[in-house]
Amino acid sequence: MEKLKKWINRAWPYAGLALVSLFLLYTQWLYRITPISGDTYFHYSRFYDAAMQIRNWNFSYFQTNYGFDQAGRVINAMYGPLFAYGMGVLVLLTHSWFRFKLISSFLFVLIGSSGMYHLCWRMTKNKETSFLIALAYIGLSKLTYWQSVSNFAAINEMMAPFVMLCGVRMITNHDRPINWVQLGLTMAVVGQIHLLSCLIFSLALIPFFIMGLVTTKQAKTVWLNFAGAIALAALLTMNVWLVLIHFFIAERIFTPYPMSLAENSLKIQTIPRTIVIPLTWIFLFACLLNGIYLLKHRREDKTNNLIFCNGLAFFLLSTDLIPWGYIEAKLPVLQTAFQNPKRFLIVADTLLLLSLGMTFSRVLGAFSKSSKVHSLLVISLLLVAMSGYIKVNDLNNFYTYFFKFNSGLQQVNNAAADRNLDLLFQTVSSVPSPDYLPKRQEISSKHAQEVYKQEVIDRKQQFKHQVLANGKLRLTWTNSGKTKKKTKLPIVMYRESKLVTKSKLYKIDAIGVPTVYSRPGKNEATLSFRQPSWFKWILWLVLVNWAAAIFLACWQRVRFRAQTAVS
Repeated sequence: MEKLKKWINRAWPYAGLALVSLFLLYTQWLYRITPISGDTYFHYSRFYDAAMQIRNWNFSYFQTNYGFDQAGRVINAMYGPLFAYGMGVLVLLTHSWFRFKLISSFLFVLIGSSGMYHLCWRMTKNKETSFLIALAYIGLSKLTYWQSVSNFAAINEMMAPFVMLCGVRMITNHDRPINWVQLGLTMAVVGQIHLLSCLIFSLALIPFFIMGLVTTKQAKTVWLNFAGAIALAALLTMNVWLVLIHFFIAERIFTPYPMSLAENSLKIQTIPRTIVIPLTWIFLFACLLNGIYLLKHRREDKTNNLIFCNGLAFFLLSTDLIPWGYIEAKLPVLQTAFQNPKRFLIVADTLLLLSLGMTFSRVLGAFSKSSKVHSLLVISLLLVAMSGYIKVNDLNNFYTYFFKFNSGLQQVNNAAADRNLDLLFQTVSSVPSPDYLPKRQEISSKHAQEVYKQEVIDRKQQFKHQVLANGKLRLTWTNSGKTKKKTKLPIVMYRESKLVTKSKLYKIDAIGVPTVYSRPGKNEATLSFRQPSWFKWILWLVLVNWAAAIFLACWQRVRFRAQTAVS
């Protein structure tokens, strides 16, 4: 009986978070709705290509043969490859995009909120406060954006608490501030999801690293563990960054569509009029009170002050208080490489909520549980959590009802619920994106987007596509005329692409679309990608490294529990 009580005491917060995560999906499940956006098409195409490779056991790491209009583009190799294959497995297990959306949304919210609970509990040892902070994290961060608009920021929010666990360890564990396996493995997971987020999280860890280095007596060990973490993360993500380096050297490719940093920063003055925001006014007011409290007690709680100031800095970086217009004028590359200052909120959300939880826990400790002040504070924190939850639930319901009662979208919902995974792509219009297209001529990303729509999307139905063994793609078409004529094929060619055809190649345009001379009658062409000779060994090394790192992490965990049980 004692063991059961102990297990319930440990498990109830996670069970509660699971119930909340399920309840957020209720309306979409009830009406069988799958909200679709531009991001949905992009990421679903990635996952669909990975899923079809696995289903047919016909792998093509570089060339996309099933997704993205079957145009032979290189996408997943440079954007979260292992995560894409993992999502491909989930797509196959769920059998439809409707079930995939529900289950993936549930998993992302549950994992992220559980990570936030564990992070807050690690710093407060207070289950109730940590649970309420985790609830607030669901509502006040972008954690649910995958469910509503398929925004990839949700996956980054899911990982943020686990990265910050490594950060707070640096300032609280003075004997061993860095566990190189924990830090290296965590950052590697982020790298296999979204490489840019690795840079953002690395910036967030710098203040923790500096303070940890100053307060520890094991400075040499810290540097060694830090170097070990970097080496481990680099070894586990070689398949990502080496491919990116190779493509930027051997190929010329289009960057993502440029976005104005100034226009996409968080507008402070428009927060009250904005629905889709990660920080509501009630939370900002709570953070203001928290900041005043910490300023008054700055000498008593340096750890919380560092966490709050770090989170506040990243919040300010996301806003229009920073002269982003001037910065992007001086560094225009940031319009394509970074695009959106609100990316910094993945750090701000986590740290500001953690700091708020730590302050609440400390203040609550000064009052007995029976006092009115204690009850008032608990109710206040509950209101913070519920304000975000209500906002998220209302937002999800808005998208659900929009897709349910818009008659033009009912066909999309039916296609998403069908077990034929390709039906959704036949129903939804393709969304042209210039990301990673081959760049044969100096044109803008916007122009490349227009050319891709005209030459690939609008013409792909005129050709028959067939995926062959060894990751090759065959196109078949008919020239009904009596003489040869020029035909543009709805595919793109990189410098390492190979086109085999009896029709003579005429030219390759600005985005790599080839034009051939079609003979009268039936014609065919086969597209393949000549991957670098070294890549096969790199990929095997990465997979072996992952197996070894997971085994090492499990061994460390078992050894730690054994030592704890003995002591």
